[in-house]
Amino acid sequence: MIITCPYCKKKYFRIKKILDKKFKNIPNDERIIICSKCKGKFYYNRGPDYIQKNKIKKPKFNIEIFFESFAKINLPKYIIARPHMLFDYALSKGFGYEEEKDYNSGRDWIDTDYSLFENPKKSFNNLSKLLEYTPLIQTIDNDPEGVFISKEEFGYLSSKKSNISFLISSSFYHGDGHSWEEPKPLTIFKKFDNKKIKELPKILLNSLKKTIKNQGIYFASNLVNLNNKFIWDKKLLEIAFKEDLKKRKKVKKEQKKNGIDNPDWYYNIWFFLTLEKKMISKDPTNTNLLKACMTLQ
Repeated sequence: MIITCPYCKKKYFRIKKILDKKFKNIPNDERIIICSKCKGKFYYNRGPDYIQKNKIKKPKFNIEIFFESFAKINLPKYIIARPHMLFDYALSKGFGYEEEKDYNSGRDWIDTDYSLFENPKKSFNNLSKLLEYTPLIQTIDNDPEGVFISKEEFGYLSSKKSNISFLISSSFYHGDGHSWEEPKPLTIFKKFDNKKIKELPKILLNSLKKTIKNQGIYFASNLVNLNNKFIWDKKLLEIAFKEDLKKRKKVKKEQKKNGIDNPDWYYNIWFFLTLEKKMISKDPTNTNLLKACMTLQ
C-alpha cells in the first residue's frame, strides 16, 4: 500500500504494516500522519487519505534533553516500569512533549525511511545533523539460502551539544516476518574524554562481557564487521563470542539431525575489518570469507 501526502504528494512505500501496528486499537479520528517533507498533517484510515486541513510547524529538537532522558535521568515511573519505551520517550522529550499520552509522539517527526533505526548512522543523521554516531561492531546472521538476515549493531552516540554520550545497540530481523529493537543504551558516559576515542572497542567489549556475563554477544552471528578505524583485541573478541560459538555448534548438531544441511562455514564466526562506508551501506554483508581477519570455529 502506498501512502501519499495530500499536500506535497510525497509517496511512502511499504509502511502499511508499520502503521497498522502503530495505530492498532486507536480510533480512526486519531490516526494522524505528519509528512516528513512538508509537515502536512493528515489522517490514515486503512484506505484513502482523509485530510486534516492544517499544517503544524516541526518543533525544534533539543539534543541535551534527548540525551538526558536517554541517559535515564529523572525518568517518570511509567517509563521505569517499561524500559522498552525509553527511546520513544527520549525522542518525544527532545521534541518538547511532556505528557504521558505523548510518550511516542516524537517519532511522528522522523522521516519514515529512517524511523526504525535499522541503519543507526543514517537515522541519527536524519534526526539531527548535530548528532554524531560511529558504528563499532555489526553481528550478522546471513542465512546461506537467503531466507532471512538479522543484524545487531553496537556504536558510539555523541554530540558537541552535550557532555553525555553512549555506547548503544540496535537490531533487526528480515525473513518471513520483520522485527526490530530500537536503540538502547549499554554504557552511559557523563563526560567522555575524546582523547580516549581509540579505546572504545576495548570499553565496548569489556562492557558487553560485564553486562551479559560471557553469555555471547548475540545468539545468531556468523559474520562480524569491525570498524577498521580501530584496533581490536583478538583475545577480548574470543571471550565475547565464545558462548555464541558454543551455541552455533549445538545448533549445527541439531540441524544436521533434522536433515538441515547448511555448509560448515555457516556455523563458524568470521570477523572482518570493514570500512565504515561499507558498514552504513544498504548491504554491509561481507561474503568473501578469504578476507576475514579472524575466525572462530
